[in-house]
Amino acid sequence: MQFATVLKPELAARYRAGGLWLNKNFFDVIDERDRAHPDREVFADGTRRITYGALKREIEQCAEFFRNIGIERGDVVTVQLPNRIAFPVVFFALELIGAVANKVNPDFRARELEYILKFSGSRAYVCPREFKGFDYVAMAKALRSAVPAVTHVVVADGSAEGAFDLDAGIAKSPPISAADRVKMSPDEVFRMAFTSGTTGDPKCVLHSFNTTLCTVKLLNEDMLVTDRDVMLIYLPVGLNWGYICLMQTIMAGGGVRCCWSDFPRGRRSKRSSARRSRSSRPRPPRSSPCSTTPSWKDSTSPRCASSLLAERRPQSRRSANSANA
Repeated sequence: MQFATVLKPELAARYRAGGLWLNKNFFDVIDERDRAHPDREVFADGTRRITYGALKREIEQCAEFFRNIGIERGDVVTVQLPNRIAFPVVFFALELIGAVANKVNPDFRARELEYILKFSGSRAYVCPREFKGFDYVAMAKALRSAVPAVTHVVVADGSAEGAFDLDAGIAKSPPISAADRVKMSPDEVFRMAFTSGTTGDPKCVLHSFNTTLCTVKLLNEDMLVTDRDVMLIYLPVGLNWGYICLMQTIMAGGGVRCCWSDFPRGRRSKRSSARRSRSSRPRPPRSSPCSTTPSWKDSTSPRCASSLLAERRPQSRRSANSANA
């Protein structure tokens, strides 16, 4: 799928010249961290922990698994996973085959997902088998009937009839070869973010690597994030804020990241006391989105360099007036 954006070349040149746009993609950053400290722990969830070296390899294996089951460059893959290590593995693997990641809230159900899958043009859907007592596989079967364009359902944490087993697929796959790996442009649309849709259907925002990494860079600078910090994410990584916090760890060269919202009460990382612990809720960053500026004419400010590339649905008059209030 090809996407047209509202990106202006003169603004892109200005952001690059100012050092706001880094001209990197995500896997470049992961590769740098792996070479610098492969044995450093990067993520932890309620069931396991993973180092940079193991994360990189698992991402490469996941990319090969997706390639082998037929997911191709330009395909949109909707990812509905809870705060588990499987989320960054799947999300970053899609980059290596040139697919577009569409992350969504684990709390969304069939009504929201049917609209999102259709509007995004998704070809694949990745979900857990079960989370917090909800049967995602049963919902996926209903969604495939309603959205025939979704030809691939991939299930984490268990197998299911008519679906691909994510964990088994990764375990059986070698790392993707250099010849099969896709190198996406830093300006290429690689992810979608659907707004909450509390006043109507969700709106879809398109992002490139440059617009995303800029936000992460400025947040880390404002929050003074270092590789000694522990980032505790209590927001879903399927939402933009939780996802951005996940990226902050990797950009900072992060140490341990205890980022999973469903630890049993009273449970604590054994290593979190050795490093500074941070909440996932930062103060308002300098990289505020253009929609909060008094006028779209002001959106040439470098503060807007991390803002959205395009909205695939126009704002309503009410929301536009609220943004400019």
